[in-house]
Amino acid sequence: MNILNILRNNVFLLGTTAGIFALAFWMLIPPNKLDPFAESKIAEFVSESSLSLSDVSSAKNTVILPDMPQTFIVIVEPGDTLVDILVSKKVSKKDALLVVKALSKYVSPRKIRVNEKISLLIKGNPDGSGEVLRLSLAKDKLTQVEVVKNKNGNYQANLLQKELKQITECVSVRIKGSLYADSLKKGIPYPVIRQLISAYSYDVDFQRDIKSGDSFQVYYEKSVDPQTGQEHISNLLYANLKINSRNRPVYSYETESGMAFFYADGQSVEKQFMATPINGARISSGYGLRMHPIHGYTKFHKGLDFAAPRGTPVLAAADGVVVKACWYGTYGNYIEVKHSNGYSTAYAHLNGYAKNIRPGVRVSQGKTIGFVGTTGASTGPHLHFELKKNGAHINPRSKALHNSTNKLTGNDLKKFTRSREEIDRKVKAELSTTEL
Repeated sequence: MNILNILRNNVFLLGTTAGIFALAFWMLIPPNKLDPFAESKIAEFVSESSLSLSDVSSAKNTVILPDMPQTFIVIVEPGDTLVDILVSKKVSKKDALLVVKALSKYVSPRKIRVNEKISLLIKGNPDGSGEVLRLSLAKDKLTQVEVVKNKNGNYQANLLQKELKQITECVSVRIKGSLYADSLKKGIPYPVIRQLISAYSYDVDFQRDIKSGDSFQVYYEKSVDPQTGQEHISNLLYANLKINSRNRPVYSYETESGMAFFYADGQSVEKQFMATPINGARISSGYGLRMHPIHGYTKFHKGLDFAAPRGTPVLAAADGVVVKACWYGTYGNYIEVKHSNGYSTAYAHLNGYAKNIRPGVRVSQGKTIGFVGTTGASTGPHLHFELKKNGAHINPRSKALHNSTNKLTGNDLKKFTRSREEIDRKVKAELSTTEL
């Protein structure tokens, strides 16, 4: 009784005594056996589909506790390797190599970059070593790679796709300044604007044809991460560009060759050559005689000049093969592409070339081949674009060059018509809701 009174009156001594009893009880438990609660927690950790990469702070040097699953977020630093990171968590080098081998099925360890976040779930063993229960990292914006230890004790990698919410929106825009700027003000995603410009680039000169007061509508779908609200994929389904009170609706439709745009009658928007091999630029100099801006005398201008900011992507005007990609005198950085039927196109004053663009490479219409610059004899950033037939220069704006390459027929036309009618119905419903 005197001992109890002493303990009751001395809080520090009471806590110490309780700690000694708890330690003695813990030592009676066999070292390789977790209590049921701990086992259930491990199962709970491992069965989770993914880990939050922002809930846990980076902790490369945290002590690994025996028999206790711990979650770490490790931020890759210069000089780090994945094996080194795992070894720093007391994982044996043998197990670290096995984890890396499993991960390599989907992600090359060499491509893991500085500042990437790696999520680890590690259980400490009684001997002080660490055992990887799970490793996960982002493969891309939509996919996560997860390595887990399966029932057989082997490491297995899996891909986890984010579940995105599909949303459709219909937006009407009256053009006051430029189609591009007014689109951004309305909150239209950049990929949708790019697809809109690309769909109409075969027929519309965005500098000369569009005037203030013209308008357009877009109906598009986007994929949104429900947790963060971040948009990942945006696709244009329908657009109607109204110029001089004339409607020009186009519809997205999937063919055997992939997604493409068609007019209401099933005629493809695609032509043999794009009217403008650059998005959203203005023509600063036309084809024909002009006063040369550098030499100061009248000279025949053999192409079109498109004024655009340095670095603006330059697109292949048609399918073809690159025959030149080099410095070419006053043209500066220069690309020439050979097309079918004796046609070729040239792109001059480039700031640089797109990846893998070199002689002999085949390019498809609309593919980025270079970037606007001001190299060679140039007074400012612009693209000089030429079109030749059997070596002779011709006007790139000749209407005869822009015949449609495809029109839907038969069952394809019937399917397209049903798809078009469904889109028209949805657009009408969306617009009526917006007007309310």
